[in-house]
Amino acid sequence: MRKLLVLFIFFFVFVIVSPVHAINFEISNASVSSEDVISVDINLTDVTMANCPESKCFFQGFLRQAESDNYFGFTKNNTGDWIPYQSSPVSSYILANYLYCEVQDSSCSIAGVQMKYNSDDSKYNGPGEYELKFGRYTGQSNSQAGDFSNILSVNLTSATPTPEPTNTPTPDPTDTPEPDPTETPTPKPTKTSTPTPKPSLMPSPNALGASDESSLGAQQSDGILALRDQLNSPTPDPSESEPNARPLNVPILAAVFIFSGVGLISAAGYPFLKELKKRYTEKRAKSKIQN
Repeated sequence: MRKLLVLFIFFFVFVIVSPVHAINFEISNASVSSEDVISVDINLTDVTMANCPESKCFFQGFLRQAESDNYFGFTKNNTGDWIPYQSSPVSSYILANYLYCEVQDSSCSIAGVQMKYNSDDSKYNGPGEYELKFGRYTGQSNSQAGDFSNILSVNLTSATPTPEPTNTPTPDPTDTPEPDPTETPTPKPTKTSTPTPKPSLMPSPNALGASDESSLGAQQSDGILALRDQLNSPTPDPSESEPNARPLNVPILAAVFIFSGVGLISAAGYPFLKELKKRYTEKRAKSKIQN
């Protein structure tokens, strides 16, 4: 009975309680490109079905400064997508997105695994030495398998970007349109109408001396008749006048006064002229008698 108890304890400790055999998980050949991309090689040996169920091992890389708990970075998966670091990924997310390798003959290797970082990440503290390592996941649980790779030291050189000042564009000066020059109309010359001289109705002294009383009376009668005809004649409509006809410079009312004055003067001077003619006749008769 005692021997059976010892055998049971031995079997429980070494078969059931003993931990699963640890695998050899190593990364190497780290290099940093000018595009902030880090390249490493992953190599796993002594892999068992307990370590990587369904013959697949999943990986996530991360960076941190020494003695810091701020992890960051992106890992490029098998389809070329960049997967950001997560502290507690769920099982479905691991299976759908994480980088993996297929186990063959208890080993698994991937050359040229790529990681990158953002220089504007709040967890990136500027150029300097950073620690790089990878974690392994089974894809069967939401926790890490417990295996970490060895740590590599990488020198990150990208400086933390300084925000550039925003240049406020200076508004272009507004062109004020110049006013168009105003054309000043050239005054047209006004045509001055030259009055046409009208014939005088006053008989000249020579005509008076040479004509007799009947002739003078006829002239006065003709002047009065002409003045009456002019006053009684209708005033022509300017719109019916010929295009080249010039308007009278002397108003009609002024003409009436002029001709009326001429008639009055002729009537008033008629007795005087008659007396002069009588004296002239008498003087001429006396001269003939004397001779």
